[in-house]
Amino acid sequence: MATVSFSVNLKNGGISQYNGFDFSSLCNWNGQVLGTKHGVGLCEIGEQYKTDNGANLYASFSTLPSDLGYQGPKALRSIVVQYRADSNLMLTYTADEKRSRSKSIYPFNTPMEPQARQINAARDIRGTVFSFSISNIGSAADFTVRALNITPVLLNIGFSRAK
Repeated sequence: MATVSFSVNLKNGGISQYNGFDFSSLCNWNGQVLGTKHGVGLCEIGEQYKTDNGANLYASFSTLPSDLGYQGPKALRSIVVQYRADSNLMLTYTADEKRSRSKSIYPFNTPMEPQARQINAARDIRGTVFSFSISNIGSAADFTVRALNITPVLLNIGFSRAK
């Protein structure tokens, strides 16, 4: 049976999920995520390690589905991602949990942070609810996403279909 542990950041409400750790308890103490396991003792989890015993650390996050403030049908015009990344990232957007499209995000060669890049979305991906995910799959690079700004195109449904 797989064990899942959750850590909640009380400052911004972010939730981290740890799979496969058989912890009896989990805490954040002085900026370190600590877990306890019977027979092992205290274990530390954190960003200070670049590899997991020599294996690359792959990471991703996904947003909850959102109607972007409009309940009707829409397409996406553009997505502006404010981020920092050591290597290429993959942005995937999904409409109505059915149709999705992926785009690569390339890091800038500049010391200025945070960086922002606009991605033009495919207009053929239409729906009422969209979700977004960003991953470093394939490169295992460190990344931080500070903001996602979405510009939707509201589609006219016509008077005959509106009630």
